[in-house]
Amino acid sequence: MGRKLTLTLLSMFTLYLLIVGNAQMAVAHRPKAKVVINEVELNPGGRKLFNKAWIELFNPSDEVVPIGNWIIEAFGMKHVIIRLPLEAIIRPKGYYVLLIEPDLLSPQGTQLVLRDLSGVEIDRTPTLRDPYGDGRTWQRYPNGADTDTSLDWKLRVGTKGYSNGEVKLATELTSTTTIIEGVIKEEAVSFHYLEGGFTIQAWYPAVVKPGESVNVRIKLKTYRALNFTLEACYGYGAKGWSDWVELFKGPLTAGSERSASLKVKVPLGTEEGALIMCVKVYFSSPEDYMVVRGTRRPAVFQVVFQGPYVRG
Repeated sequence: MGRKLTLTLLSMFTLYLLIVGNAQMAVAHRPKAKVVINEVELNPGGRKLFNKAWIELFNPSDEVVPIGNWIIEAFGMKHVIIRLPLEAIIRPKGYYVLLIEPDLLSPQGTQLVLRDLSGVEIDRTPTLRDPYGDGRTWQRYPNGADTDTSLDWKLRVGTKGYSNGEVKLATELTSTTTIIEGVIKEEAVSFHYLEGGFTIQAWYPAVVKPGESVNVRIKLKTYRALNFTLEACYGYGAKGWSDWVELFKGPLTAGSERSASLKVKVPLGTEEGALIMCVKVYFSSPEDYMVVRGTRRPAVFQVVFQGPYVRG
């Protein structure tokens, strides 16, 4: 009886060693996750009730990366630990955006650290500061750049859930011109523009009722002399989208600004939720333009504002 018990215990101990050994071997051979903190909105501006801060993760690998129960630590005015949902994954070359209450991240200075299930550090940012609240975000640029230096990061117009852009060509215009190539609607497009050209801001009531009309004030501020065309439209759930409206067209000198008003009418029966406003900015100068199928045109980008909130 005693010998049988000894053999049984020995067998269980051997089995335990095999299980633990195999588990440790699996961990030892598990490929290191290649996930980076790719873009951060510290200061969304506007009403805090509706505008959220956010953190975007990017998976540059060709494999799905499970990130469930990973944590993001924020070091700023306060120390915050954010745990990702258990089911969270990032697809190959994909993005994961985590919405956060803006009070949790300090625009005066926040450093983020991404850790896996074991607490191992996967990525970190430098200390980022964003006092502007104007739609720009801190981004790895070119998209996913990871040299472990602050040079990876640029304050640029937000691209939540999308690539931050790729620098493909060296400039032939001036030493400060950036040339970016991409594809829009399956047409070959190259964008040529200087950094830090202008900013867009919007002001609107926090809440609007179905059947009401409100005026949204949109301000364009330029830091260089540029020619502009400003267009906007808005969407209201199942009721569809408005037509595009031209708000401004003409040249602006460096340091000047122009405000325009967009009248938003919310149809009766619109369901509760935030309106979506899209603003297109066409801009051009000798150094700022895009080329579509060999034709030179004004460069363009689109920014999206969320609000006002429809409450019936």
